[in-house]
Amino acid sequence: MTSDESPVPRVVRQSMTGSNFPGPMPRIQFAPATRSQKSEVRRVRIGALYFVALGLWGVVLAMTGEPVSGAIAAFVLLEFALAMFGVSRITGQVITDDEVSRRLTPILIDLCSKVDCGIPRVVLRNDSLRGAAVQQRKGNVNLLLSRRLVDATSDAQLRAIVAHEVIHLAHNDLRFAKVRSLVAGLGGAAIGIAIWVASGNELRNLPILLAGMMVAMMLISLLLSPLNRRLEVRADVEGAALGGDAQAVAEALIVAYSISDETRDRLYGRPPWRWLLAPLSWRMPTHPPLDVRIARLSRIG
Repeated sequence: MTSDESPVPRVVRQSMTGSNFPGPMPRIQFAPATRSQKSEVRRVRIGALYFVALGLWGVVLAMTGEPVSGAIAAFVLLEFALAMFGVSRITGQVITDDEVSRRLTPILIDLCSKVDCGIPRVVLRNDSLRGAAVQQRKGNVNLLLSRRLVDATSDAQLRAIVAHEVIHLAHNDLRFAKVRSLVAGLGGAAIGIAIWVASGNELRNLPILLAGMMVAMMLISLLLSPLNRRLEVRADVEGAALGGDAQAVAEALIVAYSISDETRDRLYGRPPWRWLLAPLSWRMPTHPPLDVRIARLSRIG
């Protein structure tokens, strides 16, 4: 497991065969399948109903003394409710799959051995809300993968995707993500409380507090997101070297962006409907544009 105090391992440039692990090959841990997909969908829809209730509360405020801040809070909270109902339509669950395990196990063991980092637990989902990512949850460092992305890629492209994520682990980029989340959370809370105090500091104005916090957190995250681009550039470049195939990285990115764009269309709709869900429907600029990433990989190749 990667911890905040662990040193940053260097990327080892070596043959794509063999392993740096002494003794028997380690085994990969896959997250067990979760409760049924219906249960996952129900959980998201309950959250959406929660925001509907808060949004209606904001409507009442707009009609009983807070015409501006109450109306804005109602719009924001009902917008979140709509977005969550959209998420519920495409929410899946954590699954297990023997074929994916067979393909992924030698790839992940080999790549982690070359950068001398711990092997993450694999969380395989049957939806495409996230294509591939590394995250830390309840003490576990996870490699999150979409079953659809895995199925849509060749072995070389899958290796390229995993190599990109392993570079994030090797450089402990999760720590930077935690700092961004902490800054956005604290900043959003401070701004939300300030808005609440300005609106009267009353319990009845709770929707104004929550809406202010949520919008502030999103805007702060938006401002901080470009700082992540250098990490993505490094993961592309070093991932191409680690996986041994820059062209496969570019091809994998094209597949991943295609699935992501289709998922966003299903989640937010197409313009002009998507504009009604701004800023929720904005794509955070955490990654360089696809054409820029492909051009850089082409020069490496």
